[in-house]
Amino acid sequence: MNTLSSFSDFSSCDYADFLEQNSFMDHGIRPLHLSSSRLVGKAYTVRCDAGDNLMVHAAIYKAPPGSILVIDAGDVRSAVAGGNVCATAQQRGIKGFIIDGVIRDVGEIRRLDFSVYA
Repeated sequence: MNTLSSFSDFSSCDYADFLEQNSFMDHGIRPLHLSSSRLVGKAYTVRCDAGDNLMVHAAIYKAPPGSILVIDAGDVRSAVAGGNVCATAQQRGIKGFIIDGVIRDVGEIRRLDFSVYA
């Protein structure tokens, strides 16, 4: 049995009851797709310097297929990913992005049906 997939049966409230306060992401992070399914997988964390998304590009090629990139964008004024970056990630087997920061090309990403929370 794949124990990781069994986590999709739990609500985020189930986890919140036993996590410490510093374990939560910013409440403003929302899915780009209203019909987005839950993202369940191994997190591959990325930290970007303000205005620089080089580490996102590197992570797309280093993270194993099935990973979810969890990105600290470092700057809320500059987008760290858009349609081309998401398309490449999807082709490489990345399940989705969770970004504490800005995303662009929202319509293009929605057409890809690639899961992004930002």
